[in-house]
Amino acid sequence: MVLITGIFLDSGSVPIVSGSLTVKLDAPIIDTSTTPDSLYTQTERSFPIVNGLLPTVGATQGITLPQTATKNTTYSFTVYQTTTAPTYYFQDGRYYDGISHLYTDGFYWSGVSHSTASIRLDRVDTTAQSIVIATFHAIVPNVAQVDFAQLLPVRVATDKLPTTIQELAGVLVNTPQYLALLTQTKWQNTYNPLQLYAKYDQVFYAGSSWIFINSVPTIGQTPSTINTAYWNVLASKGDPGGTGGQDTPFDPTGWDAQMWAPTANVLRDYLITLATQAQLAIYAPKSTPQLTAPTLLANPVNADRSLAIPSTQWVGSNFATIDSATLTGNIAVPLQVTADRSNRPSSTQWVDNYFVSKAFTNAPYFIARKTSNQTLVSGANTLVYDLKPADTSNAFNLTTGTFTVPAGLGGVYELNHAVYFERSAGTTSFDLFLEIFLNSLTIHRLGHLSGINFVPVIETGTKMLVLSAGDTVQFRVAISPTTNTIASNNNYANSVLTECSGKRLLT
Repeated sequence: MVLITGIFLDSGSVPIVSGSLTVKLDAPIIDTSTTPDSLYTQTERSFPIVNGLLPTVGATQGITLPQTATKNTTYSFTVYQTTTAPTYYFQDGRYYDGISHLYTDGFYWSGVSHSTASIRLDRVDTTAQSIVIATFHAIVPNVAQVDFAQLLPVRVATDKLPTTIQELAGVLVNTPQYLALLTQTKWQNTYNPLQLYAKYDQVFYAGSSWIFINSVPTIGQTPSTINTAYWNVLASKGDPGGTGGQDTPFDPTGWDAQMWAPTANVLRDYLITLATQAQLAIYAPKSTPQLTAPTLLANPVNADRSLAIPSTQWVGSNFATIDSATLTGNIAVPLQVTADRSNRPSSTQWVDNYFVSKAFTNAPYFIARKTSNQTLVSGANTLVYDLKPADTSNAFNLTTGTFTVPAGLGGVYELNHAVYFERSAGTTSFDLFLEIFLNSLTIHRLGHLSGINFVPVIETGTKMLVLSAGDTVQFRVAISPTTNTIASNNNYANSVLTECSGKRLLT
């Protein structure tokens, strides 16, 4: 009887195959060594596999079978794998097909993680149908013990191995002269570094013949007397005669440890690519060169921008350091764009351009004039203008006498107001006020005349205000007391006097 051992693996790492192994003779055999003779029929036997292990025979995992090598008969081996699948039910018997988890109390609950919403489940493991994962025919050798894996390479698919083939195989393997014919060397002509060579291949290289001895086919291993892991010399070239040396092209690996003399032609072809000592004498080595002082090494003039090699003295005298540089003379720097707000150095031209852009670029202005009379009553009066000689942003309303700051054009504005007054009725003295209402709330007074009892009179005023986009500026005139009515006229000495204007000075 032969003990068959082995471990069944899945994916070649963890013994997780569980199932069964069935064994059946492909033909009956009779064991004539026993008294009486034993007859082994084609009855199929099944052995369990638990986590990759066969049943225990004594202290070893395995099964025992009669050997069939002397009878030239094979067994049919089949390995089955069974799997189990869990099924979950609510405790009232209903089926649950959602996600579950095992809690620390040893029970299964619904959900990915445990919470108050989790519901306890019952788990039932169902064994799936067995599947065949391996089937083959093999002879059980006449030995005391054999590993299950050693049976696989036989791959015999008949119930009886022909005796003539078995005997022929034994003759071929056990007879030296026949074995030599099976392993006969193969001539591969001149060595080619791009060709794949296998064991017993022979080549010609560097005047000698070589045989490849490594069991692993390889590319690029050049034959030489030191490359003994891959090549052995079969026949070595003898000493050269008086006609010359070896004409093999130079090869650092192939020439290593060779005893033959290269030809002058080979040496010439290689050395022609190298510089002579005389040619190298004028050049300094790359590592720690020692330079003399030719003309090009003398300190050049300050304006020199040739290929001359300057000294550190010249560099230090003419160039400022990156850190804490001290510059002298009239330094010129590139002119940056006006909108640049980086840490680049700015020139006086840039500063001038900047303030010009701030003062005049996108600097809206307006002029509004009144060409008709308007009766004014006590209190603040809105003047109605009817002419705009200028309004660059179309931001002044003639009817309301209001200027609205355009979007993106906030800044410092200069606001001017000039009004010509004459009395149309009344004799009591009165006060005149020129006022600016900012956003209809804030009052800025531009001018004030008090105790006026004569007409005509001209009142002017100027105000500087910081305005933001969307701010409204309304020009108004106020008089007191209430007993006077004043007319505003646009003509005085042939000049327009009732007018308001504004202009942005800086952003």
